[in-house]
Amino acid sequence: MPIPTIGQDTSTSSGGHQSQGPESKTRRIQTYLKEGAALRLSSVSLSDKIIDAAETIARSFKNGGKLMTFGNGGSAADAQHIAAEFTGHFRHHREALPAIALTSNSSEVTAIANDYKFEEVFSRQIRGLAKSGDVAMGISTSGNSKNVLNGLAVARCWRENCRADRPKGRHSVIL
Repeated sequence: MPIPTIGQDTSTSSGGHQSQGPESKTRRIQTYLKEGAALRLSSVSLSDKIIDAAETIARSFKNGGKLMTFGNGGSAADAQHIAAEFTGHFRHHREALPAIALTSNSSEVTAIANDYKFEEVFSRQIRGLAKSGDVAMGISTSGNSKNVLNGLAVARCWRENCRADRPKGRHSVIL
């Protein structure tokens, strides 16, 4: 079977799929782009929170701390990208900053998931890697990813010297 190319109609009449005309595809793309633009515009209201987060991370770096990022799927990719911007080049040349994505080591993630459970892949790493002054940044599109919430709960309790029995919020945490 030949590999389809971009723009090639891959629907089949026998598979129950109906071919979409160019107008329908155009509408779908325009809707997607408009929704994305509206989301970015609505994010303007988060400017103060973004500044607070950036200042918290900068303060952690200045005091010898590190940033730990984590998430699932596309959020894991975002977490890795964020960590890479700190250790690599972002806007200008500077010294590397201490940031790590907890999703980058597939052997560690799968071992923890296998030996314990997937809900513990981030909380377990935070227990082993975090020190006072570090920042944990959990990313979840739905806000309901149990392993992300558990990681943030452990980070929050580490900071507050309590037990992490259940998540208490969906924000980044400074330890």
